[in-house]
Amino acid sequence: MAYIAATPRAYIGKSIGSGQCVAFTQKAANMPRTAAWRRGVLVKGNTSIAPGTVIATFDADGRYGNHTDGRSHAAIYLGQDATGIKVLDQWMTSFTDPITGTKSRRPHYVSERIIFFTPKPRPENVGGNYYVVE
Repeated sequence: MAYIAATPRAYIGKSIGSGQCVAFTQKAANMPRTAAWRRGVLVKGNTSIAPGTVIATFDADGRYGNHTDGRSHAAIYLGQDATGIKVLDQWMTSFTDPITGTKSRRPHYVSERIIFFTPKPRPENVGGNYYVVE
């Protein structure tokens, strides 16, 4: 059974929970902890996926990894075309204060974007790596 967020656009412009991608999807779709997540169908090319469905990257064993190095990501599916997947998501971004040189992290608020199908260095930025979360 897929998890579907009823009103995901209500979160646009907000940081949810920890600011991590999972916090947003869990809140929007009332989901369990990631240990209970299972890999469903591949998103790319599947036009029967309902908008609002939670999607994520999974490891070879079908588990969500919770990695923060670019191997794991979760988002809410809005649709797709030949170029990529349209999603709502949030994440934490790293930055260096230009005055003090201090490294820090801050949330990238929930927003709409396209995760393109073209290969990228980081797996979470490749639309072909996403599956429906069950």
